[in-house]
Amino acid sequence: MKKASVIFIFMLFLLHCQGQNLLQESKLWSNTSVGTEGGSTYRSNFIKFMGDTTINELVYKKIWKSDDTLHARWALNGCIREEPTTRKVFILNESTGKDMLLYDFSLETGDSILTSDGVSYVKATNVINATFGSSAVIRKQICFFDSNDPLWIEGIGSLWGVLEGLNSFFLTGATTNLVCYTENGELVYHNPNFHDCFFTSIQSLKNDQKFIELFQQQNGEIQIHLKSNTQGKLFLYTLDGKQVLNKELSLLTTTICAPTGGILLYRFVGKDGEVQTGKVIVK
Repeated sequence: MKKASVIFIFMLFLLHCQGQNLLQESKLWSNTSVGTEGGSTYRSNFIKFMGDTTINELVYKKIWKSDDTLHARWALNGCIREEPTTRKVFILNESTGKDMLLYDFSLETGDSILTSDGVSYVKATNVINATFGSSAVIRKQICFFDSNDPLWIEGIGSLWGVLEGLNSFFLTGATTNLVCYTENGELVYHNPNFHDCFFTSIQSLKNDQKFIELFQQQNGEIQIHLKSNTQGKLFLYTLDGKQVLNKELSLLTTTICAPTGGILLYRFVGKDGEVQTGKVIVK
């Protein structure tokens, strides 16, 4: 009985360790980016790590990128390595031939770390250990910007996209998102703000006006019209996944001040649990 318990604990330990290894060849990430200017189009890609290479006596995984929704064509897109003992992930800067720190999963609550601009620091405001997506693996998750919503997930990367770590803090001009993440061909995470894993246009957003209609107004207000006998809760998100509104709705017509301008994603959850998602443009 004791021997069986030891074997069980050892198997759990192996499962946990595998979940923390970012560079497994069985993993696949779908990512998207869009410019912040009006009319910008989405660009999506798939990222995987496959094959080893040695540079300056260090072993790296090759980064492969595909802009093909069927994954038929792949192009080499750099090199990446991780240090299991330090829990750090580095990407090779091809112009300098030196490592650039992409992730540091040794961070704990209250720790600050220098971002890739070499000037600005970002603080880990909360660290949790919990499951993520549909996987049963317990993963370390790090929150930033006074938020309790994780941005970095050990073994998965960033919700901005797997290659968007310390290099993507405080950048302007575009927003990026992790859309889907799979392990061994099984979907573990699908960003609820996107309908398809290969997201190409705003029309890919779910936009079934079954329960509510949203009307953009020029003064930065959003008018919300509920269809008859509808009640529920409205959530608004920016394109980078940040929640900016959580509001109960019961009146037939409600007007709110938009928390920010541009394209917002919304999610309405009715009292019966049914969901409507879509977009609203605020000027």
